[in-house]
Amino acid sequence: MSNLFTVPKDRGAVGVFIPGPFTLAGQVLDVDALYVMFLKQPEKALRLFEQLTTFINQLIDLYIYAGADFMIVVEGSGASIAPKTFRKLLLPSMQHILKPKKIPQITLFFGSSREIIEFMLACDTDGILLDKQCDIEKTRGLIPETIPLFGQCGGFDMLANSTPAEITDKVHRCLDLGFTTVCPPADVYPPARIENIEAFVRALQEYENFSLVALRKDIAI
Repeated sequence: MSNLFTVPKDRGAVGVFIPGPFTLAGQVLDVDALYVMFLKQPEKALRLFEQLTTFINQLIDLYIYAGADFMIVVEGSGASIAPKTFRKLLLPSMQHILKPKKIPQITLFFGSSREIIEFMLACDTDGILLDKQCDIEKTRGLIPETIPLFGQCGGFDMLANSTPAEITDKVHRCLDLGFTTVCPPADVYPPARIENIEAFVRALQEYENFSLVALRKDIAI
């Protein structure tokens, strides 16, 4: 973890979101038809995921060529299909996507079950972005201390309507729970205020127990 997300001091790290094979399949097929395929034609579903995995790996290469520093692989199927089915049909594809380790990678699987954490660990991920449904106090003990744990901090309007002091307090309370670092919600609406964005970043940099090397005070983000 010593060089995870380490970037030159004069610029920040640029990350990209990568869809997992089930998430991508839901964009190219009717979702109901996809679930029927799962139940009645699992071998056909497996071939589909293998094809999408090849495409996803090619997409990752393009992002790396364009200069991406890290990636977040998002798989939304964990909350909607049985763990046994996930293990058989999707886990091999996820492992194939994450195995090359061409750049640092974070995984996000939707769902709050223990199996979800086990699946992410089975992918040999560099970091875990915890679904907001998960209880951090129950989950932290399942994840090795060497693996950074990321999470969401605050509501959708926090960066627009909170004060800098309130944001600092929220960030520090999240880090106190055991997160390595946190991020604001993906949907920032209404528009965020620049002083609140600065307060969020500063709260991370100044946290006295903050341990992720790439976000130390002497590294720009």
